[in-house]
Amino acid sequence: MVRYRTKISTALVTFSLLATSFAPLSYADTTIDISGNGSGS
Repeated sequence: MVRYRTKISTALVTFSLLATSFAPLSYADTTIDISGNGSGS
């Protein structure tokens, strides 16, 4: 039971580390255009 729990926790930690390392890549193509009322502020 302890080995099974250790494998699951290791898999979760690995997944979370990979997810946080690839998260900026998903937002890399985001552009923000400010126009209209807020362009001169």
